[in-house]
Amino acid sequence: ASGLYANNNQLKSIELGSIGYLSFYNNSISNVTFTMENHVLSVNMSTNNVNKDSLKAITRCGALKSLDLSFNNLGQLNVSTFLELNDLQILNLQSTNLSRIDYGLFQHQTKLEQMDISYNQLGTSEVFDLNKFASLKLLTTLFMKGNNITEFEYDDIKKVFPKLQTIGYTDNPWKCSYLTLMNQFME
Repeated sequence: ASGLYANNNQLKSIELGSIGYLSFYNNSISNVTFTMENHVLSVNMSTNNVNKDSLKAITRCGALKSLDLSFNNLGQLNVSTFLELNDLQILNLQSTNLSRIDYGLFQHQTKLEQMDISYNQLGTSEVFDLNKFASLKLLTTLFMKGNNITEFEYDDIKKVFPKLQTIGYTDNPWKCSYLTLMNQFME
């Protein structure tokens, strides 16, 4: 099979071979095993119980182009988490309980075009630094809505993301004066 879609079930564990497109949206999966990782192109594991241990099996799929981990309690990610995902083009980390992004986390995702880091806890403990995304030169879409970001160096946004076309930054606690200046600059 080239695709397997098992959404909205009560699956708790999966063991798979080389299937190109996988979607397990809205299950209870906490254990993931791949017997052949090299042919998996797309994985949707949103709204499951994926944690750091089960994430390791997923991130060994070096051919992945699309990865949706949204609505899983991943917490803080290690710098080597996405090390093998050099071909990744789409990454969704919405509502994964991220509180910070370390330098180098996305260093190897130079082909990434779309990223969603919305509704996490980014900006809570530190200033949101765009330079942590410096390797993402092909990024066209960035969503960072619903975090605790109060400011970032928006003057540098075209330097960091030269191809950026869409940015979502609503639902953050912006100061009105700052938001006004940023919105004028973004136009």
